[in-house]
Amino acid sequence: MCVPRKQLGMLAIVLAGFAAATASGESIDVYREIFPGDGLTGDPIVWLPAEGWNNHSGSTGTAAVEETLISHGTTPTAPAPINSFPTRTGQSKGYLMNRLGTTGEPAIFWTEEYPDDLRFGDITRIGYDARHADTSFTSYVAVRVDTGDTENWYVSGGFDGPSAWTTLAVDFAGATWEELQFEPDYTLAMGGAATPDPDGNVTAFGIFQPSQTENSNYRYDNYTIEAVPEPTSSILCVLGALSLAVGGWRKRDI
Repeated sequence: MCVPRKQLGMLAIVLAGFAAATASGESIDVYREIFPGDGLTGDPIVWLPAEGWNNHSGSTGTAAVEETLISHGTTPTAPAPINSFPTRTGQSKGYLMNRLGTTGEPAIFWTEEYPDDLRFGDITRIGYDARHADTSFTSYVAVRVDTGDTENWYVSGGFDGPSAWTTLAVDFAGATWEELQFEPDYTLAMGGAATPDPDGNVTAFGIFQPSQTENSNYRYDNYTIEAVPEPTSSILCVLGALSLAVGGWRKRDI
């Protein structure tokens, strides 16, 4: 027996729509942290963990809760937060500032707060705004990837400066990745080139500094991840259409 032409035609239309939706490859912002500040000069210091982010530094990756704060002052335009669950929802004029770390030591600022599965291959871009006291300061986009057997950290970018607020970003298409040896309270150091490229679920992300200078300001804001959303809804539409078509065919065949 064959499925009637009417049902086949309906399936063809739905499948064509599904293919168009999934082939477009359009990315959207799926995460944004704005580091909302206290808003007023003289307010109590807000340490980084208050917004769900962590700070580790030194060759042993030691937790450094009181090295990095969320400050106030002149910041870039603050868009709305996405999936970052800010605790101070009424404030937008804030930024991550690192100035108390030990000179010459590496540092990483990172979070696990993204609520859903995020495939490395679905990410198109990760970026953040930066303004540093010295244009020689360098920063990297950092991601932790679960390959199924283990979780490994990787970095890309190596951006120098800038001295004025500027958006720094890694476009994942063609990006070069390096291994980052990071295990909290054990090690934090750059590794070699990542071969092959990372693949798997991204379970954490952030910013890595290979070095820092005490009492010199490193400022970061608007950490944003762009990705191509999973085509779950399109798949459900196809399955629904298939069910309707087969169900109608069976009723007529009985």
